[in-house]
Parts: sequence; C-alpha cells; structure tokens
Amino acid sequence: MLAFLVVSSSLIAQKMTFDQADRLLKAGSYEDAINAFEEYLDSNEEDANAYFKIGVASLQIDKYKKAIISFSQAIIFGKTSVAVYNNRAYAYALNNQYFEAITDYDSVISIAPTSQAYIERGKMKVRTGDERGAIKDYDLAAELDPKNASVFNERAVLKSTLKMFDEALKDYKRAVDIEPTEELFFKIAQMESSFGRDERAIYYFDKAIKLNGENVYYYDERANSKMALGLFKEAIEDLNIAEKLDPDDVNHFMERGLAYHNIEQFEKAIVDFNQAIRLTPHDSRLYLYRAASHFGMNDNKAVLTDLRKVIELDPTNIDAYLFKGDAYTNLHDYTKAIEYYSKYIELEPNNYAVYRKRGDAKYSNRDYEAAIEDYDKVLEMNKNIALVYNNRGVSYFNLNRLEEACADLNTAKEKGYSQGYQLLKRNCKNID
Repeated sequence: MLAFLVVSSSLIAQKMTFDQADRLLKAGSYEDAINAFEEYLDSNEEDANAYFKIGVASLQIDKYKKAIISFSQAIIFGKTSVAVYNNRAYAYALNNQYFEAITDYDSVISIAPTSQAYIERGKMKVRTGDERGAIKDYDLAAELDPKNASVFNERAVLKSTLKMFDEALKDYKRAVDIEPTEELFFKIAQMESSFGRDERAIYYFDKAIKLNGENVYYYDERANSKMALGLFKEAIEDLNIAEKLDPDDVNHFMERGLAYHNIEQFEKAIVDFNQAIRLTPHDSRLYLYRAASHFGMNDNKAVLTDLRKVIELDPTNIDAYLFKGDAYTNLHDYTKAIEYYSKYIELEPNNYAVYRKRGDAKYSNRDYEAAIEDYDKVLEMNKNIALVYNNRGVSYFNLNRLEEACADLNTAKEKGYSQGYQLLKRNCKNID
C-alpha cells in the first residue's frame, strides 16, 4: 500500500511540473517556461509536447534556432501535426531559411491543404525568387477559398512586383469586394492614379476617406489626382484638411502653393512657399516654385533672388538657368539673359526652344550674326517654326543679306506667319 502511494505521488509531481511550465508559458514568462520544460524533460526526455512548448516559447523571445531544434525534436518523438510543421516553418522563415520553410509547408499541405498554407508557402517562394511558383500557390489558395481577401491581396502585391499591373489591379478589386478596407481602397486608388485614370482614383480615395477621415495621406493623394485633372480649387480643399491633420508636413504647403499658382493666385502661392521654406530651407525646388509665382506677379528682382538660392543649393538645376534668362529678358538685360541661356544649353544642348530664346536675346542686342547661328540650330531640330524663319529673315535683312532674308520671310509666310514679310515685302523681288 505504501509503495503504491509513493508511485502515485511521483506521477502527480511529474504532471504538475508540465502543468506549471505550461502555466508559465501562458502567462508570458517564456524564459522561465523554457527552463521548467527542460527540467521536466530530464525525466521525460521523449515527451514531444514538451519540446513543442519549448519551441513555442523560444519563438516568443526571438530564439529562432532553439525553436527550430525544439520543433524538430517534437517531430522526432512523434508530434507530426500541422501545428508543429507550421511553427517550424515560421521559425525557419524568421531565421531566413526559406527553402526549409517551404519543405515544412509542403508537409502542412500534405496533411491539410488549406488556403492559408498555400498562401504561406507562396510567401516563402517569393523570398527564394520563385515568383511564378508563388503565383501558382496563390491560385490554388484562391480555388480553395475564393472568399479569402488575403489571397487576392498577396497575389496582387506579387503581380505588382512583377509589373503585371492590370492583373494586380483586378486582384485588389476582388479583395476589396470581399473585404472593403480603407487600405485596399487606397491601394486601388494609387494604382488607378498611376495609370492616369485619376477620376477613378478619386472614386476610390473617396471610399478610403469615408472609412477613415483622419488619414492625412488619403487627402494628399486625392489632392494629387485632382491636380492632375486640373481641379486645383478642389485640391486646395483637400490640402487644407491635410494641413490641419499634420501642420508640419512641408508637402502640404508645397502642393497647395502649386495649386494656387496654377489658378494664378500668386500671392497665396507665395505665402505657402514661404511656409514650406521655413520648414525645409534647403530644398531648392521650393525657391524655384516661389520664383515662378514671383514671375507671375512680374516681380523679376524677386525671381532673381530666389533663383540665386536655387543655383546655390543645386548648381545643376537647368530650370533655374532658363528662368534667370527669362527674368533678365523681361528686365531687358539681354547680355545677362544670353549668359544664363548659355549655361542652360551647356547642361542641356538639345532643347531647341532655348536656342530660340537665346537667339531672340542676341537679336535684341543687335548681334545678328550670333542670332542667326542660334536660329540655324533651332531649325536643325525643328523645321516647322514659322516665327524662327521670320526672325532669322529679319536678322539677315539687318545684315543686308537680302536674298537670304527674302527666302526666310517667304518660308515664314508659307508656314502661316506673315508679319515680317509684310513689313519687308517692298525689299524683296518676285514676291507676291
């Protein structure tokens, strides 16, 4: 009788040790749980469940290698359930052992071929570069569970990576039909916008905002689509809301400044660009945009001040040189205009419009030979600009090269520009 009681007490003590370890695990005391299960295994070394529990606890404290070893021991001692293969696959993935994870998901699928198992294996295939294999897994997942939004979402993400954008968009739309979340509406809106379908994009941004009116990025992106459609006043309304949600984001002021500029409310644009510059004083774009608004107000001196700052911050900004040339042209300082048009041409020699501007500045400086050289360059690139033939013809005339002048003026007339021809008709022979 005494011997029976001793044996029974020993069994109860062993059971309590496992239960105590399990309670530690459930309480989140993972290190203590691991120690308790290992102590339990000293006298129960083939208990697969104990190894499994150690694996679970190890995962919680990022001990992935220990988790893998423990799950493997559980399998050796007979625990070959979906749970153990799933957990070991997860540990392999966290330890960047993706091929091993795939093998475990193969085992999961052989036991229980669920949609989620195919999704997880697909994710691992993406990590190993087997995108086509991943898509096949997502296809199988979709067949098993066509109401699982995450299947279509994951497949859409992958197809986007593979630049299968139309296919990706279809999958996002299938996902959102199943599970209409703000995130999915936003992704669809962004894709529609990237295709230039901004009206459709706004429809989906509206859906996202209806679900969450506090996400500043939704208003930012919707404003961009509205600006792409020329809906600048509506874009300003969105950017006003965005500013209230995040008053320290420079992009709100920059984008709203551009919107005001586009509806020629230059003073308001400058106010926004000023605020943007206060927040980010080393962004050359902001000075360039403010210069454009000053230009709209015919404040050429302010334009030049801003453009000096642009060039100081970014000496390769070709637009700044072009803009300075235009400002000096407006101030009738053609020598300076020529200087900055020339700097632009050094950086971008293939823009015929700038040769034309420089040619006009040289003409205004009465340097007709140099003007003709620039007009020649324009016409090498584009033979259809009637005004350039006219201006070159007038330059020839001022050099007393009448035959060339008359030929150019006649060409200008044929191409639809007759002002110079009418002025100089009397100097040309055989001209009707």
